[in-house]
Amino acid sequence: MGYQMGHKRQYYISIRKRIIVLVLAVFTGILLLMLVQDSYRQKIDSEKDKLITLSNLFNDISLETDNCGNLIYKLVNGKLAQQKNFDYEQYGFIQEKMQYASEQLADMMNMENYNRSTIDLKYMISTYLQYASDTITAAKTDRYDEINSIYKKSEQTREFIREQLNVVYRDIQQNHRVSMEELEKYRRYIIYINVFTTISVGVFAWILFWILDRMITRPINILSEQMKGFSLTDGKPEATITFKEPENEIDYLNNTLSEMQERICNQYNITVENAELEKKLRAEKLRVIENEKRVKEAKFKSLQARINPHFLFNSINLISKMAYMEQARQTSEMMEALGEYLRYNLDHFDKIVTLEKEIENIGDYIAIQKIRFGNRISFSVDSDERIRDARIPCLVLQPLIENSIIHGVGMYTKDGIVQVRVGLEGENKVMVSVFDNGLGMEPEKLREIRNRAARLEPGEEDGSIGLSNVFGRLRLFFNNEVIIQVDSKKGRFTRIGICFPILKSREGEDGDVPHADRG
Repeated sequence: MGYQMGHKRQYYISIRKRIIVLVLAVFTGILLLMLVQDSYRQKIDSEKDKLITLSNLFNDISLETDNCGNLIYKLVNGKLAQQKNFDYEQYGFIQEKMQYASEQLADMMNMENYNRSTIDLKYMISTYLQYASDTITAAKTDRYDEINSIYKKSEQTREFIREQLNVVYRDIQQNHRVSMEELEKYRRYIIYINVFTTISVGVFAWILFWILDRMITRPINILSEQMKGFSLTDGKPEATITFKEPENEIDYLNNTLSEMQERICNQYNITVENAELEKKLRAEKLRVIENEKRVKEAKFKSLQARINPHFLFNSINLISKMAYMEQARQTSEMMEALGEYLRYNLDHFDKIVTLEKEIENIGDYIAIQKIRFGNRISFSVDSDERIRDARIPCLVLQPLIENSIIHGVGMYTKDGIVQVRVGLEGENKVMVSVFDNGLGMEPEKLREIRNRAARLEPGEEDGSIGLSNVFGRLRLFFNNEVIIQVDSKKGRFTRIGICFPILKSREGEDGDVPHADRG
């Protein structure tokens, strides 16, 4: 087996090397051909671009020299009678363009070889522009002899520039031109390279196709045909691929598929024999579902008893501090409200209560919170008398108000608002709404709360009667016929709305927690 694995590894690497070497060789050759082709093209383009640039500079010098001569001629011969009519801006533009063109022309012509003619032309233009400036300066006076003298020198220099331009033009033609013979030679080279590249790519593609077809495609097609004959529907299944002595990786694949077919046949036989066991498993699953249903009922009752003493301890601690600091009335009121609140929880935590009693309970809770927060938070409760007998699990409204205080307005120093509204929705539904103008929630937190509201079973919330607990108990009690809406905006508000059907109790009676199906 060790020899076979080593042989497989060696053959696999051999095929990979063939393909890699072939690809690299062709790619390298094509790359070299493209580089040679680009070098020819760049050489032609470079010579053309340089010749165009030199021609443009030469034309600029020739044109602007004539324009400058015309301006000076008009000034000297009195065509511009007033000094203020002379276009100094145009003259400055011409002067700047002539200097720039002469300097650029000299730099480009002397870049590779020394060229005396362009250097002389640059100094001639500098001298001419000096004479032109002197002529303009002299024109401001009435010394006509001086004006004529300077003007003649400038014109003489301009004639020298024209002659020098002829010399420069011949130098440009001799040193910077691409002959038609060279262009034609470069074009032929490029055509040869393109043809050779196309042929190389075609040959490479054919060789690669041959390798893939001979060593991979054909053996796999044979295996595919053999696999098509394998079926589990015609009586007792049998393997259609025979085991062979491995010589390459395709043979190893053949043997693997053969072993796989044998395992499938064995597993199929085992599956047929265990069909009766699967039926028993289905019956067992049904019993498990029934047990899960009973577990949910037990969870519903146990959730009522999950009262976190944290609030009780905080309240007692607050009362003790207030009793120490003040003498009395406010402490007495808070203790009375706390007593009513605790009595309600202890008497009804495992029962179903009316909305009237639930609202009375949050009244005691709000009384305690008013003493705690003073004028920092404004509480309001608005309830509809028509739905006071509607049944609801104990401790539904108080956790919603507590959530508004802890996560909403508890940090406010003033202007906090908590509003509770319980009213009729349609003909037979109750709408409970708890609103606060607190800190609100980030979009991610809002999505998390909404996901909790959508789940049937309550989630874990630090052992307290939190939002998930409230949402879950309501869904279980009303058989999931509850609509829960959570809206919030960061820094603005949070609103929780709960809509559930009206279930009325017999007058004067509170019931135990019912089965979920009774909701």
